[in-house]
Amino acid sequence: MFSPPSARHDNQKKNHEIKQTALPLFRKNIYTKQIIDFILKEITSDKTTKNQVIERYNIPKATLYKWISKYGNSEII
Repeated sequence: MFSPPSARHDNQKKNHEIKQTALPLFRKNIYTKQIIDFILKEITSDKTTKNQVIERYNIPKATLYKWISKYGNSEII
């Protein structure tokens, strides 16, 4: 019996074809400096905790801690 390929297989094939372009692919920065500053101000002003920020804004824990080490003050840590 014959069955058509699954949709998952087709999507993987399309994604693979897209990756073989001659142009370089750049990762888009989804967080602007203004957003980062706003979130860090919330933490420093004790309006929210780090865990609340992670849950509320759906930011990865590692990303938040990188922002703190890069842009934050010693008050946050």
